Amino acid sequence: LNTSRVESGHAYLKSFIKNSTGDLLKVFESLSIAVNSQLHSVHESIGKDTTKVLVGMPNVSMPLIGHISSFAILECKAQFDRLKKLDPTKPCSQTVTTGLGILCAHKVAEILKQGKALLPADFHLQWHLQYNPKSTVCYYLNLLSITCLLWKLTFNFLLGIQRT
Repeated sequence: LNTSRVESGHAYLKSFIKNSTGDLLKVFESLSIAVNSQLHSVHESIGKDTTKVLVGMPNVSMPLIGHISSFAILECKAQFDRLKKLDPTKPCSQTVTTGLGILCAHKVAEILKQGKALLPADFHLQWHLQYNPKSTVCYYLNLLSITCLLWKLTFNFLLGIQRT
């Protein structure tokens, strides 16, 4: 991860933790709210992408509409536009495909050369509108939920001991 992404994530989490003097239970509850907020924004974004209309797209990208996020389609279109200046003798660095999970100009050129269209299967699952991030992180969310419950029980138990 680069530093700005880490700092951005840190700032996001801090916005949910209101003060530094709260107990650990409050921190876990705040983190749970932050995770739920992220999931809500992802689902909201997917809903917007499902109904968004993209214009001026190459015909080979039409099978992607309604199945792949508009961000990924526009990034792929940028790679498509790079084909005009692409030097076929230069080797592909795989940066776009590996780093983003989006087709690079070289891959787009291969698909066009074969006379095929771009397909949702050509993109990483994170760009699929039907992709459910909740199911892939379900284990971790359940673990976080169980951890919060254990901390709450421990906290309540300790409070009970202190009161008697």
